[in-house]
Amino acid sequence: MAKKIAKTLLIGLGGTGVSTLKYAKKRFFETYANEEEIAAGVESFSLPMVEYLAIDTSITELQSGLPEDESVKLKSNECFHASVL
Repeated sequence: MAKKIAKTLLIGLGGTGVSTLKYAKKRFFETYANEEEIAAGVESFSLPMVEYLAIDTSITELQSGLPEDESVKLKSNECFHASVL
């Protein structure tokens, strides 16, 4: 029986949560990307049933890539900057 992917929203809160989302995105890319998607890069890769939401007070953390792979970044619509007043 084929495995199915359910609609999934992965939420990362804070620095570690954001890094975890980036790592999850990288692993999905490595596992499911076809040759055309690999050529386009991990940043443009998406699975139709998986969405990401990163919430952090540090805009730098949201905009940077993984420490070991700067190409793994989240899109602007996958990030929420929770500013502290």
